[in-house]
Amino acid sequence: EAGDSAPITPAGINLPNDQEIREKHGSKSVSLSNVNDAYDRSTSAEFRREFAWTPEEAARAEKWSSVAGELTTNMHEVIGHASGKISERLKGSPQYSALEEARADLIALYFLPDPKLVELGLVEAKDHNEIVLAEYEGYTRNALVQLRRIREGTQIEEDHMRNRQMIVRWLMSNSKAIDVREREGKTFFVMIDVKAFQEGVGRLLADRGIRRDDVVAL
Repeated sequence: EAGDSAPITPAGINLPNDQEIREKHGSKSVSLSNVNDAYDRSTSAEFRREFAWTPEEAARAEKWSSVAGELTTNMHEVIGHASGKISERLKGSPQYSALEEARADLIALYFLPDPKLVELGLVEAKDHNEIVLAEYEGYTRNALVQLRRIREGTQIEEDHMRNRQMIVRWLMSNSKAIDVREREGKTFFVMIDVKAFQEGVGRLLADRGIRRDDVVAL
């Protein structure tokens, strides 16, 4: 799982990739917390303010992005890649890897607000809503932020980046979770409805045939 701030260094790993081996022997996930922390520390406050619609959104990112990123990366690997699989009919498709990354991201995003995280002691109940809000806002902004790594006029090829563009733009077209706004000649992607965001990614997960009980039971 490559982090948003650098396209090469992974923030989490789930191996092996071979589906038959995973089904027979299982898989192992490794979270590189130091990488997540380095990404967060290297992001300046000015950078957060540049892409955030309000000072409050920027402040949430400053306070919670490291924690939120760690949680979503871990769930992406452990209950995302390490559970379920892409439909057999998609094997060999040039979109297979991007769809698998989307499946893992959708699982992490959908279950981030789940009270199970509080029950497990992963987050404090008083902070949970703020962490979810910060992550949904950050995920939305990233669809713009990651474009700084793409040469103008070229096509996005990296699977993690393609998956995140797909999810955010699907939510724009099929939910009321995200608003596109302009101010002083600049475009902003603004997450405006947490419930609509979660319901939207849930609709995509339903299309993948993944149920809450299947994942929480793990």
